[in-house]
Amino acid sequence: MNFLEGYIQNTRLKVYQLSYEDFTIYNIIISLSNFLFSYNFTYF
Repeated sequence: MNFLEGYIQNTRLKVYQLSYEDFTIYNIIISLSNFLFSYNFTYF
């Protein structure tokens, strides 16, 4: 039970760090795709 709880906490911490590090890159990609979509939508 203790090992399982530690494993779950460690996995959550890794996922949190990964999402925190990739958040800016993900934000840039989302904003770029939104900009391209709006540009294509207004252009065509």
